Amino acid sequence: MRESNMFFRYVILCAIIMVCFGIEKHAAAYEVPNGPVSVYGQTIDPTSLSLSGVDYVWDDVKVYMPYILPNAHDYTLTKNQVCDSMRDLAYSYMNNVEDKTNYIIYMMEFAVQENLVPPPADLAVTDRLNSKDPADYLELEQLIPDETDKIEQAKIATLQFYTAVYLYNAALAECSSYASSKGYYPIQ
Repeated sequence: MRESNMFFRYVILCAIIMVCFGIEKHAAAYEVPNGPVSVYGQTIDPTSLSLSGVDYVWDDVKVYMPYILPNAHDYTLTKNQVCDSMRDLAYSYMNNVEDKTNYIIYMMEFAVQENLVPPPADLAVTDRLNSKDPADYLELEQLIPDETDKIEQAKIATLQFYTAVYLYNAALAECSSYASSKGYYPIQ
């Protein structure tokens, strides 16, 4: 019974996050198809890609594409420009995730150090944020309940980062010689 309550709470939380952070508004701007996607006039296909050590696949995170690229259909760029844009996008989201995750790690370490919470078996914050298992996310909330808003922001940032990485890695496939000349490599 408790596990079903935790899952239900997680689903409600995801819905609240989507409404509060405007994902519903941005998602209405355009719908992301099941197959290849159009980004700035170029067609790329993130559907067959995977990220090592990550449970999320493109179908899990594609809902964030209209949020991170609200104007993906407003401009036309060359394949090489799309590669550059997707690289910049992925690395900016990487920095955002690192900042938010480091804050959660710091707060958890502080809570343990000050004996505010018992030490968990591990402080694998990144693993918990990367996990699709709602129990991992809820465990973070239970360990540092005063930081639930920051944990939510870190989870959303993580999913947005995966979206950007899938788009970047797919764009690289379309401009492989240009990417090699610039030293671009897929993010795993």
